[in-house]
This record gives sequence, structure tokens and C-alpha cells, in this order.
Amino acid sequence: SIAAEISLLPAFQTAGAFDAVKYQQFMKERLVPRGFTEHHLEEMIGDMLSYRRLHQLVISPVAVSQAQVREAARIYQPVTAELIRFPKERYLKDIKPISLEEKKAFYDKNRGAFISEEKRSASYVLFSLSPAAERLQGKERVRALQQLAVTATSFKQNIEEELRSGKNLSAIAKKSSLSAVVTGLFNRRGESDKESDSIKQQRGRRTTPNIPELVVNATFSLAQENFCSEVLPSNSSFYLVVLDKKVPSHQLTFEEVVSKIETFLIQEQAAKRVKEAAYNSLIDLRRLLKEGKSFTAAAASMNCNVEPLSNLSLQEKMPSSLDRTTFFQATLPLQEKELSDVKHASWGDFIIYLEHRTPLSSRDWEEHHGAIEKEFLDQEQNTIFVEWLNRARTEARLKMLHQRSRRR
Repeated sequence: SIAAEISLLPAFQTAGAFDAVKYQQFMKERLVPRGFTEHHLEEMIGDMLSYRRLHQLVISPVAVSQAQVREAARIYQPVTAELIRFPKERYLKDIKPISLEEKKAFYDKNRGAFISEEKRSASYVLFSLSPAAERLQGKERVRALQQLAVTATSFKQNIEEELRSGKNLSAIAKKSSLSAVVTGLFNRRGESDKESDSIKQQRGRRTTPNIPELVVNATFSLAQENFCSEVLPSNSSFYLVVLDKKVPSHQLTFEEVVSKIETFLIQEQAAKRVKEAAYNSLIDLRRLLKEGKSFTAAAASMNCNVEPLSNLSLQEKMPSSLDRTTFFQATLPLQEKELSDVKHASWGDFIIYLEHRTPLSSRDWEEHHGAIEKEFLDQEQNTIFVEWLNRARTEARLKMLHQRSRRR
């Protein structure tokens, strides 16, 4: 029933039992201020129960065979394979220099893609508890945090006029025996091209941008330069952020992007040659294998370098590289003595030949088959339900409104 389902919601339980006080408190503090009543909650729970029954009815015929589970269990079976690589670096040396006319033509055709990101710089002051206050617990800690918030709020109120008159946060903070961090320009992801001296001093030799996400978000929410954010809580600290400078996005000139264009065009040509070489080799390998040659002999006749891969598995505790995971995944659809299609990696393309797949041990089957079966069944059931829902929506001629339309 709806009442029973509500009583089981974690938000309304204490020590595993329904807590009427929590329920009433939720109604008073969370629902009523938003214009909802107990009836709305019951209606929502009723809809949820109806959805569960409908979902169960649609997916009930779905079953998973043991053959499907055993095939999915391949992820626990190490393999022996042979690999042929087609790295882009091999073909870069054959790429002719890109002419100035080619680079300009590419820039003119793709001018809209060469727009800089908006960047901003900021100053911020961090208000933190003293080491002694950090050790406080309970009400004493709460009082210390409240006092810290009052200090930060008072500082904000006192400096706003000075900021509007053009003074910077560093100078203002220094008068109050505080220290402000001054950032370089950074984008919405907090990535900066050039860091200020104060940040470099804070990090020592570290060079990775480390502008707090809270500061980044606050900086890009401020409307004008020299505007100050609200006091922003973060764990046991408070931030106060001032927008120092805005650099709007703008059209990048050809001179600013010419080196990037050249690199892109060279890499594009190399990738095209890699693709051609890999697909041509795949056609020849398949022909030779069909004629009865072994993979090793076929590759040797084509002057292809073969890289043996033994004990390839997702279960490696210390894989030598991420490539080994990629190679193993490429073998999953293959039968023994079967050749893959051309596969792609960050460094180029490759073809892999599955020599042998180690039989699944009884221990691995007992340990993993239950989880595999459940995951497989969940995927099948969800797929069936989504297909049914889409078909039902089409037959009922229902249309999903755009989010913006719903808000109007």
C-alpha cells in the first residue's frame, strides 16, 4: 500500500523504524513551504508503485540463458593474441610541409571554430579557523564557525565601497592583516595560461592549475569588474571573491592559430594514411588466412611486424599500459583463430588476432556467474522496457515538450 511504502522511505526512519516526528517535520519544513501537501506525496508514491507494477509486467518474459552468461564471462578469461600496430608516427615523416595557402584556406573555411574562450581573473580571501579552533567539537565549533562567518561578512561590507573606487583586494586585505590570492586569467574550467606570483609561491614547484572550483564559479557569476561575491562557505572555511578582469571571447586571428592549424592538418593526413594502411592490410590478411596460411606467415609475407601478447586480461594487477586493456577488449567478440576489424587507439590503429582463450575455471565461474547473470538480465529488461515505452508513446501520439516550453 501507499502508506506502507511511505513508512519504508529512509528519510522517515530512525533505527530502522518509521518515525512519525520526522514525517511531520518533512511535511512542515519541506513540502508546505513549496505549496505541496500530504496528498501530493501520496500521489507521487502511488505513481511510483504503478510504474513498478507496469515495469515488472513488461519485463517478466525476459530470461537469460547460461550460454549468454558464459559468453559474457569472457572478461575473466586471459587470452593469447598477436598484434599489428599502425602508429601515426610512422607516417608523419612522409607528410609534405603544409603550404601557407592551405593553412589560410583552412582558417577561412573554419573561421567560426577559432573563437577564444572567455577568461577572467580574480582575487580572493580565505577565512579559515585557527589550528586551535579546528580541534573544537560540538557547540564550541559551531560558535567558532559562526564568529568566522561574522568576520568575513563584516569584512565584505567594509570593503565594497573601496572596491568600487578602484582599489584592489590585495591592498585592502593587507590593511586588515589579511592575505589575498591573486589569480591569472582562467577559463570556466579553472585552467589558467599564466599564473600570478602569489599562486606560484603558494604551490612552490607545482605547476598544475589549482584554482578552487568554488572560486571559479563565483568569478564567472559576477557581473562586473571589482564586484564582490557573497561570503561563500566551504567546509570549515569561507571565501570572498572579487572579479578583477574580464576578457570576453573573441575571434582569433590567423597568426594566433596558424601553428595549431599546421599541427592539425599534419595529424589529419597521418591519420588518413594510417587508416588506409590498416584497412588494406586487413583485406590482405583475411585473404591469406582464407587461403590457409597461419597468421604469423601471412603477416611475414606482408612485412608486418607482429607483437605477441600473452596472458592478456582485465584482471592484471599491474598492467604495463592502458593499451593492454584496449587490446583485451578488442578480443572479446572474437573466436579463437579469428582476426579483428581495424581498431583505433590514441596513437593510431591496430589489428589483433586471437590465438587462444584460456578456459574459464570453475572457481571463477562460481565466483562471478551470479553477478554477470544479474547485470545481463538488468540490461535486457531495461532495453525491453525502453522499447515498449517508446512504442507505447508513439501509438498514443504523445509528444515530449521541450524543457523551455514546460517552463512557460
